[in-house]
Amino acid sequence: MGYGKWRDLGYWLSLHNGAAYNYKDKNWAKDVIARATYLALPGLTVGGNVEYGTNDGAGLSLYRRRAGLDAGFEWKKLYARAEWMIGLDDKSVADSLSRTATRNVTDTIRTGYLDTLGAWHDTTYTRVRSVSYKAWTRKTLVDQVLARGAYLTVGYVVMPKLRVAARADLYRTDYSWKLDTLRASATKVDTLWVVKESRNLNWTLGADYFLNPNAKVTLNYDIRQEDMALAVVKNNVLSLQAQVKF
Repeated sequence: MGYGKWRDLGYWLSLHNGAAYNYKDKNWAKDVIARATYLALPGLTVGGNVEYGTNDGAGLSLYRRRAGLDAGFEWKKLYARAEWMIGLDDKSVADSLSRTATRNVTDTIRTGYLDTLGAWHDTTYTRVRSVSYKAWTRKTLVDQVLARGAYLTVGYVVMPKLRVAARADLYRTDYSWKLDTLRASATKVDTLWVVKESRNLNWTLGADYFLNPNAKVTLNYDIRQEDMALAVVKNNVLSLQAQVKF
């Protein structure tokens, strides 16, 4: 990683293996992350970042792309921070693809006739006709997943050792257009598409208490709505955490 500062502009550029913690790097490709910040006004800092790399897939060219914008503001005892990010990830999917094909079918029809002497004679003839059918092929394809998210944190320093904050976090993922096969077959329409998306909204109320400059205790209460498109799932979390810097 290389970084620096020029007047009110800060910049960072890093190159890393892109594998998650405790996972081996399974491909030769590396991840690149670039970030820049600018002190626009006293107390107001704006920034942006981009990332390009590969997912943890052996032998698969699955890429991930990230971009984000953020801003931070501090004024006396009040502070706020917001960030918006968007990402587009490749994923490997196995799907069955169908196509309409035709083939010729030969029908053998048996019949006969009576001659002038009253004798029966068996005869056959053939008829060739064309029939349509669906051919299915199972393939491994590369699909893309669009994810977007944003959060806003507002805090206030009550006293030198006590800081309170509230945060709203919205995460939207799995945005895609999918063919509704059931409705399409019922309505005899081949191009009936629906939007699929998962949306998660979290609210966090928290407080930090600094025991000394190198240690603090954090109390958070998270109000979670796991998927706004489904029934509400009660999964609120109360957490207590201690951090020590050394």
